[in-house]
Amino acid sequence: MNVLFVCSSNLHRSKTAQDYCKQEFSGCQFQSAGTNQKSCTKHKTTFLSEEMLEWASVVYVMETHHLNLINEATAFSYNSKMVVLGVPDVYTYGQDELIRELDPKVRESLRALGENNSGTHPILAQRIIALKKADLQRRQELIQNGQLGKGYDEEMEALHNRNAAALDVIINEIGYPTLDKVGEEGSEAAWLVIQHAISRPAFMKKCAQLLEHAVGRKEASAVSLAYLTDRIATFEGKPQLYGTQFDWDEHGQLSPKPCDNLVKVDQRRKSIGLNTLEQQTEVMRKRAVAEKESAPVSFSSREKEIEEWKKRVGWLE
Repeated sequence: MNVLFVCSSNLHRSKTAQDYCKQEFSGCQFQSAGTNQKSCTKHKTTFLSEEMLEWASVVYVMETHHLNLINEATAFSYNSKMVVLGVPDVYTYGQDELIRELDPKVRESLRALGENNSGTHPILAQRIIALKKADLQRRQELIQNGQLGKGYDEEMEALHNRNAAALDVIINEIGYPTLDKVGEEGSEAAWLVIQHAISRPAFMKKCAQLLEHAVGRKEASAVSLAYLTDRIATFEGKPQLYGTQFDWDEHGQLSPKPCDNLVKVDQRRKSIGLNTLEQQTEVMRKRAVAEKESAPVSFSSREKEIEEWKKRVGWLE
């Protein structure tokens, strides 16, 4: 495997990664480069070339802006090779703290690539899974602070929008992230990002159409499609078909959002392997207690806030 590390100046982070990994990982070839030509010339380090990108099996960039710079310069030709390590520019060459941050990230990534269990696009699978992990981390923070369910957290909304934008780039490149393309974990992670992209109606609807085609080809889960279909319907003020979406009602109970026909809902749920709506309601209420969620102080005020938010992001005119 040919591994290329990229930072800005090829002076500290990417050069350290190259030299360290040469000693630690056998069976791979390593190079490093920088994206800032002026800085690389000044320090007499290696400036990134397209030949290096062609050579690489995987390109580890230190920060997202390196990914963006390369994509802009190459028209996304190498996007599927790139993995963002998330290592900030606060270290010097060979610093122990830098190595401690680099080692587990690179080791885990190379292990996953070596196992080749992430479909035909294992690097993109890693990137999608990283989006999911960031989402769940913020959710856990809200749970710990007792803030989950108390309105749409601004930081969480911003994260959801960033994740949606990143996933949209991947979808434009490979289509819907199906099991054969990104593996089971990657496909489930993509679905979660889509499901949480509630401030991006056009993106969610686009993904629903792609997912429907994938399900028709037996390349994706019918359950995932049911959840996404219901989610879009509830935001548009329409009845859901599978009863997957829940919210607090006027009595302070966590209940299913309006459905078209309760008998048919259970029939549909059974047809794709889901439990009954009654059973799921019990599950959702127990989960709310475990995650310290509670009913809003004012049901009417919250409903008004939700309607205003729907208009703001484009669900309602």
